[in-house]
Amino acid sequence: MYMSIRKLLCVVLGVAFLFCLTGCNQKVSEEHHTGFTENGAIEIEGISVSASMIKANSGKTVIDINWHNDTDYSVMYGEMYWIQRLVNEEWVDCAISEPIFATIAFELPSKEYSYKSYSISDLYDVSQPGTYRFLSTCTVNMGEEKSKTCAVSCEFVIE
Repeated sequence: MYMSIRKLLCVVLGVAFLFCLTGCNQKVSEEHHTGFTENGAIEIEGISVSASMIKANSGKTVIDINWHNDTDYSVMYGEMYWIQRLVNEEWVDCAISEPIFATIAFELPSKEYSYKSYSISDLYDVSQPGTYRFLSTCTVNMGEEKSKTCAVSCEFVIE
Protein backbone atom coordinates (compact mmCIF):
# COMPACT_ATOMS: atom_id res chain seq x y z
CA MET A 1 0.00 0.00 0.00
CA TYR A 2 2.86 2.42 0.83
CA MET A 3 4.29 1.89 -2.67
CA SER A 4 0.93 2.60 -4.37
CA ILE A 5 0.57 5.85 -2.37
CA ARG A 6 4.07 6.87 -3.53
CA LYS A 7 3.18 6.07 -7.16
CA LEU A 8 -0.06 8.03 -6.86
CA LEU A 9 1.85 10.96 -5.34
CA CYS A 10 4.32 10.86 -8.26
CA VAL A 11 1.48 11.00 -10.80
CA VAL A 12 -0.34 13.79 -8.94
CA LEU A 13 2.88 15.79 -8.58
CA GLY A 14 3.66 15.36 -12.27
CA VAL A 15 0.22 16.54 -13.35
CA ALA A 16 0.38 19.48 -10.93
CA PHE A 17 3.76 20.54 -12.34
CA LEU A 18 2.34 20.38 -15.86
CA PHE A 19 -0.54 22.75 -15.07
CA CYS A 20 1.28 25.29 -12.87
CA LEU A 21 3.09 27.33 -15.55
CA THR A 22 3.20 31.09 -15.11
CA GLY A 23 3.06 33.75 -17.83
CA CYS A 24 6.18 34.88 -19.67
CA ASN A 25 7.88 38.30 -19.67
CA GLN A 26 5.90 39.55 -16.70
CA LYS A 27 7.41 41.55 -13.88
CA VAL A 28 7.27 39.56 -10.68
CA SER A 29 7.47 41.19 -7.29
CA GLU A 30 9.48 39.85 -4.36
CA GLU A 31 6.19 38.97 -2.63
CA HIS A 32 5.32 36.70 -5.56
CA HIS A 33 8.69 34.97 -5.29
CA THR A 34 8.61 34.27 -1.59
CA GLY A 35 5.06 33.01 -1.46
CA PHE A 36 4.16 31.66 -4.92
CA THR A 37 0.74 32.80 -3.74
CA GLU A 38 -1.25 31.84 -6.82
CA ASN A 39 0.01 28.24 -6.56
CA GLY A 40 -0.32 28.07 -2.77
CA ALA A 41 3.35 27.15 -2.26
CA ILE A 42 5.20 28.23 0.86
CA GLU A 43 8.81 28.26 1.98
CA ILE A 44 9.64 25.44 4.41
CA GLU A 45 12.71 25.68 6.63
CA GLY A 46 15.21 22.94 5.80
CA ILE A 47 14.31 22.60 2.13
CA SER A 48 16.46 24.58 -0.28
CA VAL A 49 18.24 24.63 -3.61
CA SER A 50 21.61 26.02 -4.66
CA ALA A 51 23.34 26.40 -8.00
CA SER A 52 26.62 24.51 -8.09
CA MET A 53 27.75 24.86 -11.69
CA ILE A 54 26.73 26.73 -14.80
CA LYS A 55 28.20 25.33 -17.99
CA ALA A 56 27.93 26.26 -21.63
CA ASN A 57 28.40 23.34 -24.02
CA SER A 58 27.63 23.42 -27.74
CA GLY A 59 25.67 26.66 -27.36
CA LYS A 60 23.52 25.32 -24.50
CA THR A 61 23.52 26.62 -20.95
CA VAL A 62 23.13 23.93 -18.31
CA ILE A 63 22.81 24.59 -14.57
CA ASP A 64 23.37 22.00 -11.85
CA ILE A 65 20.92 22.50 -8.99
CA ASN A 66 21.59 20.95 -5.58
CA TRP A 67 18.36 19.99 -3.82
CA HIS A 68 18.77 19.95 0.00
CA ASN A 69 16.35 18.28 2.41
CA ASP A 70 17.31 18.88 6.03
CA THR A 71 13.82 18.02 7.31
CA ASP A 72 12.37 14.85 8.81
CA TYR A 73 10.09 14.43 5.76
CA SER A 74 10.54 13.07 2.26
CA VAL A 75 10.34 15.52 -0.64
CA MET A 76 9.26 15.04 -4.26
CA TYR A 77 10.58 17.41 -6.92
CA GLY A 78 10.39 17.39 -10.69
CA GLU A 79 11.35 18.90 -14.00
CA MET A 80 9.27 22.07 -13.80
CA TYR A 81 11.04 25.33 -13.07
CA TRP A 82 11.07 29.04 -13.92
CA ILE A 83 14.01 31.30 -14.75
CA GLN A 84 14.00 35.02 -13.97
CA ARG A 85 16.56 37.75 -14.69
CA LEU A 86 17.36 40.73 -12.47
CA VAL A 87 16.63 43.88 -14.51
CA ASN A 88 16.82 47.32 -12.88
CA GLU A 89 16.54 45.73 -9.42
CA GLU A 90 13.35 43.82 -10.36
CA TRP A 91 12.94 40.13 -11.19
CA VAL A 92 11.52 39.61 -14.69
CA ASP A 93 10.44 36.24 -16.12
CA CYS A 94 12.73 35.16 -18.97
CA ALA A 95 11.16 34.56 -22.36
CA ILE A 96 10.18 30.92 -22.74
CA SER A 97 10.22 29.08 -26.06
CA GLU A 98 7.96 26.07 -25.57
CA PRO A 99 6.81 25.28 -22.02
CA ILE A 100 7.28 21.52 -22.15
CA PHE A 101 8.12 19.78 -18.89
CA ALA A 102 8.30 16.04 -18.36
CA THR A 103 5.96 14.82 -15.64
CA ILE A 104 8.64 13.03 -13.69
CA ALA A 105 8.99 13.22 -9.92
CA PHE A 106 12.19 12.50 -8.03
CA GLU A 107 12.16 11.51 -4.36
CA LEU A 108 14.55 13.19 -1.94
CA PRO A 109 14.53 11.31 1.38
CA SER A 110 14.81 13.02 4.75
CA LYS A 111 18.24 14.49 5.64
CA GLU A 112 19.64 13.93 2.15
CA TYR A 113 20.60 15.99 -0.86
CA SER A 114 20.69 15.40 -4.59
CA TYR A 115 21.52 17.32 -7.70
CA LYS A 116 19.82 17.65 -11.04
CA SER A 117 21.05 19.26 -14.25
CA TYR A 118 18.64 21.59 -16.04
CA SER A 119 19.33 22.63 -19.64
CA ILE A 120 17.89 26.11 -19.13
CA SER A 121 18.68 27.48 -22.59
CA ASP A 122 16.45 24.82 -24.19
CA LEU A 123 13.41 26.64 -22.78
CA TYR A 124 14.46 30.10 -21.62
CA ASP A 125 16.29 33.04 -23.16
CA VAL A 126 19.41 33.29 -21.00
CA SER A 127 21.59 34.78 -23.73
CA GLN A 128 22.43 38.00 -21.85
CA PRO A 129 25.02 38.17 -19.07
CA GLY A 130 23.54 38.95 -15.69
CA THR A 131 22.05 37.70 -12.44
CA TYR A 132 19.36 35.06 -12.81
CA ARG A 133 17.12 33.15 -10.44
CA PHE A 134 16.00 29.51 -10.59
CA LEU A 135 12.55 28.94 -9.05
CA SER A 136 10.73 25.68 -8.53
CA THR A 137 8.32 23.89 -6.25
CA CYS A 138 8.35 20.53 -4.53
CA THR A 139 5.92 18.47 -2.49
CA VAL A 140 6.75 17.65 1.13
CA ASN A 141 5.17 14.46 2.48
CA MET A 142 4.30 15.40 6.07
CA GLY A 143 3.07 11.90 6.95
CA GLU A 144 -0.41 10.45 7.37
CA GLU A 145 -1.23 11.41 3.75
CA LYS A 146 -0.68 15.13 4.44
CA SER A 147 1.54 17.10 2.08
CA LYS A 148 2.52 20.71 1.43
CA THR A 149 3.81 22.45 -1.66
CA CYS A 150 7.12 24.17 -1.00
CA ALA A 151 8.69 27.04 -3.00
CA VAL A 152 12.46 27.11 -3.51
CA SER A 153 14.81 29.45 -5.37
CA CYS A 154 18.48 30.32 -5.83
CA GLU A 155 20.38 32.98 -7.72
CA PHE A 156 23.22 32.46 -10.20
CA VAL A 157 25.29 34.59 -12.59
CA ILE A 158 25.81 34.10 -16.32
CA GLU A 159 28.87 35.95 -17.61
